[in-house]
Amino acid sequence: MKTYSMFYMVFVLVFFGCSKTGGEDGNSDPEVIAGEADYTLLMTSNGQLESQRLNATAETLLINTGENKFGALPLPDLTYKEGSKLTMYHAKVDCSGEITTYDFSDQSTQQNVVFNDIPNCAVVATAIVRSETKVYVGYVLAEIDQPKKYMVRVIDGNASEYSYVDVPLDKKPIQFILANNRLFILTFDEEITDENGMVVIDMDTNSLIYENNLGYNVRQLLKNKDGNLLICYDGLHTVFNSATLGVQYVNYGLGSEPNFSSSQSIHFDLEGKLYFERPTGEELHPNIPAIYDFNLSTTYLFIFENFLTQEQVEFDYEIGDTTMVGYDTSNNLLLIGYRKTGDLGKGGLLRIKLNPDPELVDQIGLDGIPIDIYLK
Repeated sequence: MKTYSMFYMVFVLVFFGCSKTGGEDGNSDPEVIAGEADYTLLMTSNGQLESQRLNATAETLLINTGENKFGALPLPDLTYKEGSKLTMYHAKVDCSGEITTYDFSDQSTQQNVVFNDIPNCAVVATAIVRSETKVYVGYVLAEIDQPKKYMVRVIDGNASEYSYVDVPLDKKPIQFILANNRLFILTFDEEITDENGMVVIDMDTNSLIYENNLGYNVRQLLKNKDGNLLICYDGLHTVFNSATLGVQYVNYGLGSEPNFSSSQSIHFDLEGKLYFERPTGEELHPNIPAIYDFNLSTTYLFIFENFLTQEQVEFDYEIGDTTMVGYDTSNNLLLIGYRKTGDLGKGGLLRIKLNPDPELVDQIGLDGIPIDIYLK
């Protein structure tokens, strides 16, 4: 791929490659196989969260028909992803909450019940994360005729009985990240300034070791491959060192923003490149696949019509919005999940060879909309 030694450049990949298709309708019709899965796609389908297990090599993609223990779950209120584990929070009708952590590497599940000690439905969970031994839940306590209280509930995940400590905060917790044995909390001042802040808690002592104002409109926190945090704004990001708590500001030129600040599908490769869905402002393809290289300050955009034919995009695969972007390190393939235009409840997965030029490897249709992918 040709690059330029500029601070930042949007580099649109324009190639016309041949596609490999399997059926008369252009969709591949993969064989089935049981055993361990190479990919697990997380999908939304009919208002539920489901998964599809697949086996993959550089040239083949097979449906895995082995036991899938994930099943179908109601859409969670909160989620947190760490490696092969997905932690979910579901509010229950009795106003308690259920925390479920599913490990896609071995299909194991951990569950905890929380907030069954708080009466009158006075609690709203706002953030969640699980470490190896503890569960952290951010929440707002809104009791009648009382000022709101903002808390982090630290639950002993290994205790035989429900055991927890509540850590008070000054502002509403809205996102958690774990790094360097510390809990990093993105907060929001909903009562006075509408500004965001950062709070850091030592996970051994549950004590606050850092607090600072971040200004307005922080979109989200990300954790890169080095274990440091990215504080994402629309026009810049800040690298927050999880060990020293030092910061480095990275500004973008006007019109050259990579626009990963609000992306919901985030994957880092071993080199630290970021794979994400990038907004376009267009109706047909509201988001497209993109890669951001932090070392080169370069964004690579993947326009469907540049590596697929118009017939494939519009009729064979019915490609609409990009809903997931990932990377298969073992096979050096870009993984693109999308919503179909003909049936908004269904989607598909494209696998694209990146080198020397982008080229379609294969595609499968899905009975749901892919939103994330877990690789073996």
